[in-house]
Amino acid sequence: MSEFNSLLGRLSGKIGDVVFYQRGGTTFVKRRPSKRSTPYTELEKKQHSKFGFACKLSSKIGSIGEIKHFWKPERQNGRSSCNKIFKENYRLINKDTLEANIKLTPDYGFSQGEYAGKINKDGLQIEFAPAENPRENYGANLKFVMAAGVIILKSPREKKRPAYEIISFRTEKTASDLAMPIRFRISIEGLDLKFFKGYKERKAYFTIITLDKAGTPIKYSKTFLI
Repeated sequence: MSEFNSLLGRLSGKIGDVVFYQRGGTTFVKRRPSKRSTPYTELEKKQHSKFGFACKLSSKIGSIGEIKHFWKPERQNGRSSCNKIFKENYRLINKDTLEANIKLTPDYGFSQGEYAGKINKDGLQIEFAPAENPRENYGANLKFVMAAGVIILKSPREKKRPAYEIISFRTEKTASDLAMPIRFRISIEGLDLKFFKGYKERKAYFTIITLDKAGTPIKYSKTFLI
């Protein structure tokens, strides 16, 4: 693998026997791998599935700006926010079942207390009890709260569907100081709703995010599961 500098700007893709790709704002070039003549082993197939699942998961998590805000890129190592999300979640995924203790945020985060959650036919319902000392624990500049996360869909209702699908969600910002109960209603719409209804098994992983009056994320909760 070599670093490549081009007068044409950022390059990516295949040209002849070489491949250009980007990492941390730098263009790298490597020789295009030759096609193998032997079939993949079962272990290799499982590793490929795990890699694909982790890629899709990290992409969905990274697509939520308020969550990505907390995954700071490491420029000195050429590691982007999505690279970090991928690495942290890849190690948690079981290659045989694609089950995982999904990590939405870099660290554990604050504990919000008792909550109730329900997955219904077209979305989610979440309710939290009031928090203790919200300003002290969740940010002195706290003005808004929101919920964001991903839903893992498995066991397709039709054979033509892939074995799993992942969709992301985020709520609108709600004015709150967390001293009152918090209620979120997440409606799944459009293409995501077709995915949502096309699978029998659904698991939702989400975090609560506090924001200041400008809408800038302050802190996040631990990851909750429905």
